[in-house]
Amino acid sequence: MMNPSLRWISSRCLGRPAAEFTFAALLMLGILAIPSMQAQTFSVQFTFSGTDGADPFSGLIMDARGTLYGTTGFGGLGAGTVFKLTKRHKQNVLHTFTGTPDGAFPMGELVRDSKGTLYGTTFNGGTGPCKGGSFGGCGTVFKVDTGGKETVLHSFNGLDGSNPSAGLIQDSEGALYGTTSNGGDPNCDPPYGCGTVFKLDKAGKETVLHYFAGYPTDGASPVAGLIRGIHGDLYGATSAGGSGPCATEYSSGCGAVFEVDAAGKETVLYNFSGGSDGATPYGLTRDSAGTLYGTTSFGGDLACFPPYGCGTVFKLDTLGKETALHVFHGSPDGAHPYAGVIRDAQGRIYGTTVDAGLGYGIVFEIDGSGKETVIYTFTGQTDGGYPSGLLALGPKGNLYGTARGNAFGKAPDGVVFKVIP
Repeated sequence: MMNPSLRWISSRCLGRPAAEFTFAALLMLGILAIPSMQAQTFSVQFTFSGTDGADPFSGLIMDARGTLYGTTGFGGLGAGTVFKLTKRHKQNVLHTFTGTPDGAFPMGELVRDSKGTLYGTTFNGGTGPCKGGSFGGCGTVFKVDTGGKETVLHSFNGLDGSNPSAGLIQDSEGALYGTTSNGGDPNCDPPYGCGTVFKLDKAGKETVLHYFAGYPTDGASPVAGLIRGIHGDLYGATSAGGSGPCATEYSSGCGAVFEVDAAGKETVLYNFSGGSDGATPYGLTRDSAGTLYGTTSFGGDLACFPPYGCGTVFKLDTLGKETALHVFHGSPDGAHPYAGVIRDAQGRIYGTTVDAGLGYGIVFEIDGSGKETVIYTFTGQTDGGYPSGLLALGPKGNLYGTARGNAFGKAPDGVVFKVIP
């Protein structure tokens, strides 16, 4: 069984009350670190004050004008917000969540259509009723129009999924696709379920494309979203499950990378072992050849935070061969990435870790040869800490992201930041 101190990042903690996501739990991962060189190109774009949002778990998206859009997991009236931030650093709260019926605790990135409408998910809330023991509702899919009006497109009931912790993708016909970290088959990890892959059409009809069955036949608990492949198939990762022999103390598998085709058939492409290849994978991205890239929060160097490891950045080719591009060692190169990675036009990879450096996380770059460079090390002061969202790449190559606060620092409610690599 997993060490209880790690349950904040484990897929299984996602079925528990959101109150368990505490800074105290994050600080338990504070490995003694050696300070690294600070980038002189880091800047805070906005600091949250609580009423305008707090604890941004997710990353950002950017429109053609350079306006940023994101969510905060808490703040507002307590259940999170949807916000936008202009290039002049003016922030507007577009929607404040109340729990019922509009949802609570958004954790994933937004997606924006050609009309400027935003779409996202909330981890809890909704109208229910919620089956499967979830706390505070099973979560929602929502949209927010350009006037700030929020509409709940779907409230999960547990059997059709619960607790979506990732964002959505949208096809050319306006259908939305996503994952739920819990719910679905009640026989898998009862009473929570092992999660689903779902589709929501323009009329608001939800279809479960796949019910995860868990270890050892399938993956379980996808906490990251989906990407679309070259031929329209869906790709994602589960943070648990899989059939691989797990080298750490995990009892329910180390996670898997999967594909779901247009007919809803799921194929496990890779099972993590928890050793040098990693464990507990998060979001994916891909290149034009179909190679997938992602992170694992654990595994890799098992001497780092033993016996679990500090995580990896990996690639998975179209033949199913996995390669660890970088293995995190804690200090000074980072530990425990809690988001996927992005790639620029030159093939450089960018991402974040929630730990190591000075104990508050880093922004990193990996070049084409696999060399990792720490771009910025968070101090937990006015710059925030524990970045857990996907980075956004601006048109000039600048990186934008969010960092949560530190109860003992000067930015307790989190920040939006910019880094010039």
